Amino acid sequence: MGVMIALGIDHQANLAIMQSWLETWWRTRLMLAEYSENPPHDLQTDLYIVDYLGIQKFSRKLITKRREAEPLFLPILYLGKLQELRAMPPEIAEIVDDFIAMPVQGEELTRRIRTLLRTRQLSIENSQNLQISKELRTAMDSTSDAIFMVDSENKVRYSNEVSKQMLDAQPLQIQRNPFDAIFRDIDIQHLVQNAREGIPYRGEVTLKIQPNHKMTALLRVEGLYRDEDSYGAVIVITDITEQKRIQEEERKQREFAQVLRDIALTMVSTLDLQEVFDRLFSNLARVVDYDYANLILVHGRQISIERRVGYTIKELVSPPLKSKVPLDDVDLLKKMRQTKKPVVVDTMIEETDLKHLFNSEMAIRSHVGVPILLRRKVIGFLNIYSKQQRYYSDEDTDRMVALADLTAIAIENARLYEKVQEVANQEARHHLARDLHDSVTQALFSATVMAEAIPRLWRTNPDSAEKFLAELHQLTRGALAETRTLLLELRPEAISQYSISELLHQLAQSVLGRKQINIETNIQPVETLTKAQQRNLYYIAHEAVSNAIKHSKADTVNISLTSQKGIVTLSVCDNGIGFNVSDCLNRGMGLNNMHERAKEANIKLTIRSEPGAGSEVQLEVNTRGNER
Repeated sequence: MGVMIALGIDHQANLAIMQSWLETWWRTRLMLAEYSENPPHDLQTDLYIVDYLGIQKFSRKLITKRREAEPLFLPILYLGKLQELRAMPPEIAEIVDDFIAMPVQGEELTRRIRTLLRTRQLSIENSQNLQISKELRTAMDSTSDAIFMVDSENKVRYSNEVSKQMLDAQPLQIQRNPFDAIFRDIDIQHLVQNAREGIPYRGEVTLKIQPNHKMTALLRVEGLYRDEDSYGAVIVITDITEQKRIQEEERKQREFAQVLRDIALTMVSTLDLQEVFDRLFSNLARVVDYDYANLILVHGRQISIERRVGYTIKELVSPPLKSKVPLDDVDLLKKMRQTKKPVVVDTMIEETDLKHLFNSEMAIRSHVGVPILLRRKVIGFLNIYSKQQRYYSDEDTDRMVALADLTAIAIENARLYEKVQEVANQEARHHLARDLHDSVTQALFSATVMAEAIPRLWRTNPDSAEKFLAELHQLTRGALAETRTLLLELRPEAISQYSISELLHQLAQSVLGRKQINIETNIQPVETLTKAQQRNLYYIAHEAVSNAIKHSKADTVNISLTSQKGIVTLSVCDNGIGFNVSDCLNRGMGLNNMHERAKEANIKLTIRSEPGAGSEVQLEVNTRGNER
């Protein structure tokens, strides 16, 4: 809107002359009496010009306006004689910034006015700069970065609140001190000199910010310039300690997922128990630090060390590998077997606890031991030891538990394979090996892939990560159940150790890990079955479920077991593509074997199916003549 000059001139002739001269360059308005107390809000004034009567008349208003304008400069130019000004009361004379004697010369008036207006403009710009500076300080204080400004001598001219909190120091302890005296870990003088010469710096550094605390930081150094001349530098320190910790945690999780994958692939690539142990210990050191480690297997009430690492020749006094010692003689292992839970020892272990495992001269200070569990039975122990006290964390224990769980599966599969080799029937061996590879290995491989994805997904989408964890749990449960099912085929006598309800639940569990099919159960307690009835009921149900999975393309399989008036009814239904029963009796789907097993145990077998309508295998057993 331009400059506004208010005229408080009582002498009419002088007023007319002033308006004529001034309106050539500036807008003017009259200071009217009715505006003396409450002038219109839109009449912002940049300069007041008053004469003797005018300053007398509007003095109170002018004093108020000057006070309200602070810290801005609001100039007042007096037209009159210097003697008049000196005769005025001090509170009035003090508000006059310049005076010009009458009669007024146009050029002199213009020069004086421009000087006063320029001074006012500078005050406005200075006020704006102060406001901007205040806002910048507020912004810099609200950031999470520590900000320092240093001069050409590397002395700190400014530091924000974060820097004071970071250093736990008062402003006077930072201001005007050389920056390299605050942070002695970095050659800041060299970096500042480069920045002032147009070579900024950006990189990671480790800073000792307090006597016992180090910080990983991102350091940025930029030159500060005024009129193209460098007068210092701005130094920004971003604390990335937590970020680096998270990155390191993610790296460990990825490495741990790789270990899980390698151990799972052991079951695919080898079923040799000693090779399983080799792979376990080659991966163990990648996820947890230790000075000594061993794997111990349980043989009834005795134990044997199957593998150990980290021992020197001098330390290999007790006992030789695979030699057996009483389990009850090792208190820590005895405790793990009883509780089925890990044991963590943070301080010095008593010699008596280790006398059958270590030379007495070995300096063991920390220990993590986890039981290797198979169907809630302890079959061994995985142990790591450190020479330092309080060395292991909860995370280390959790990882050991995960490794022990996979080791249990590996051991069981290796032993299962040994059993398979003992089976005389070649066809049975092929059948078991195929099931072992197709079901257990595929489930474990899928579980490994999911385990690799979960750490990354957890940071971006925790809800999805929880869903993945639930699916991972389901997969591993299914793999364990399938392994147990295979064991039952190797040891038919074991079937009689369980009820038919338990066997069918276990069969259903073995299907749970397969994403492509859903298993539904309605399994009720039933009357006592003979061994032949139970064995053949289970084998027929297993064959029916296997057929549904392999051939039916169904998405749901239902297993039902009920009893009414001494008649036990078991049915396996699916909603798959169905088949022509008469056409499939001799086509390798196991239907003939079902009929033979049913006939052997006097079981009524009914198979219902047609193309496009799903399938049902129904078994009925009369238990009225069975012994109770």
